[in-house]
Amino acid sequence: MKRKYARYGDTVIDECVEVVMGITDKGVKEILDFVTVSNEGAHSWKEFLLTLKERGIGEPKIFVTDGLMGMPEAIKEVFPNAKHQRCLVHIQRNISQNVRVKDRTEICDDFRNVYNQETKEKTFEEFDNFVKKWQITYPHLMKKIVSINGLFEYLEFPMCMWKAIRTTNYIESFNADLQRYSNHRILFNSESNEIIVLTACIADYNNTASKKKEKYISELSEEEKYQLGFEILA
Repeated sequence: MKRKYARYGDTVIDECVEVVMGITDKGVKEILDFVTVSNEGAHSWKEFLLTLKERGIGEPKIFVTDGLMGMPEAIKEVFPNAKHQRCLVHIQRNISQNVRVKDRTEICDDFRNVYNQETKEKTFEEFDNFVKKWQITYPHLMKKIVSINGLFEYLEFPMCMWKAIRTTNYIESFNADLQRYSNHRILFNSESNEIIVLTACIADYNNTASKKKEKYISELSEEEKYQLGFEILA
């Protein structure tokens, strides 16, 4: 996103918009908050998460992100008990970008097969097979993948949740909406104008999302809801 500051004349600078989305105990997606920063990093994410904590977000069980700079450190400091799942689709894209064209389809299919398994044991088995198969051809890439923290945190949650919490597809969909919304306003000439536009986009999204519910929430048993910190309804 770009904002044009009047005091800088015609100077145009880029800003990052950090967004946090949550899912309620009713299965409704909701944008919780946003903040604009000049540079994304551990400090900005820490301040953002601290704000959410002060507002009473409670103790989130898991954060799902792509490779956001500084996010692992921020989560560990502000919510030390929360798990951090890396988006597997983003990792798959990174794999695709770092292999030969002739290998892309096969290696991506193999990686997708890893996280589409239906049991924890089978997932780890297929991951081992994946690494063994490709480490001769791409030893440095396989070493990097194996060293990634948060590849399989989703496996610690009920199976009906796996598909929803192993990628950032939900937030990516909103980010695409935000991009389209802001493209109609090439430059934000003031901070207040920027906030008005972003808030309107978020309000539209939350209003639409409130009419839809993620079915997997209803599939959780009361014991699973309790373990996740949801209120058990009488």
